[in-house]
Amino acid sequence: MKARLRLTLLVVITILSALACILTGPTQERLPTASVESATEALATTATDTASRYSNAEAAISLVLPTDWSAAGPFAIDIPGQFEYDLYVLGISPSDSGGPGPSRLIVGDPSTMSFEAFVASQCAHCPAQPIEDAVVAGVPVRRTTIGGGSVPFQVEWIFLEHAGKLIGLSIHDPGTLESLPDVLGSLRLEAPVPLATPYAQQPAAGICAEPADDDRASHPGGEVVLTLEPGIPDPRCIIVASTQHLRVVNRTGTDVTVGLGPFSASLAVDGETVFDAPFGDYLQPGVHLLAVDPCCGGELWLKE
Repeated sequence: MKARLRLTLLVVITILSALACILTGPTQERLPTASVESATEALATTATDTASRYSNAEAAISLVLPTDWSAAGPFAIDIPGQFEYDLYVLGISPSDSGGPGPSRLIVGDPSTMSFEAFVASQCAHCPAQPIEDAVVAGVPVRRTTIGGGSVPFQVEWIFLEHAGKLIGLSIHDPGTLESLPDVLGSLRLEAPVPLATPYAQQPAAGICAEPADDDRASHPGGEVVLTLEPGIPDPRCIIVASTQHLRVVNRTGTDVTVGLGPFSASLAVDGETVFDAPFGDYLQPGVHLLAVDPCCGGELWLKE
């Protein structure tokens, strides 16, 4: 469903990957599988926590990020002949950031990628670092660092398995590269979001528009905008990619409630909202209707 895009990971990944040998790592071990209950019990939710909490539907986890941080991705990464995974970049202006400063979240298939293989792929000539068992926010994880030796920095990573995914997190200060325990301590495991079923495989509108600025090769995490009008929404039907997400703008002249898959929001006149999860994380391929109360929603056609 997701278009696999070969990226140069950011400046730091380019530097590290250029050190071309394969690191001889420790024997691969099965990561402990965390439970939703353990993380939920470890961190109570407050109103402030909920307002600033970042949720990642693919990984089925959430974190409370610093107030000036946001997320970019997913970026589909292919390590040729080895494995693939999705990369999310976290930080201040994450889409524009390079070097080791931005924090990262990776999501992969544990049947094809181990965390040891991921570590080796990031820095072939870095010295082997200890791998230890740890508990973060009540969740059992494996912890190590990547870097050192000829690479003039090190960053800490933690790894866990949840909801059938291998998840890696490197959450650190963009300047000092020191791990941020308060952010990691807010880790919560969420129940996986089931994929919403389409109501049709072909749009009722007959003609479905491509986004005007759709360039899926260079903008894999692009935004699709659907504007609600007093009559027919603009556009009435739009083709979307699995890596894109939705912004809804209310120009109906009245308050409305909108919903798509597991997400919903109330919009005042001229208000707008963003469902920032990629379509592929919560919609099955096919035609989905943006539900609007009182009226009227557009169609989104998610193709394979």
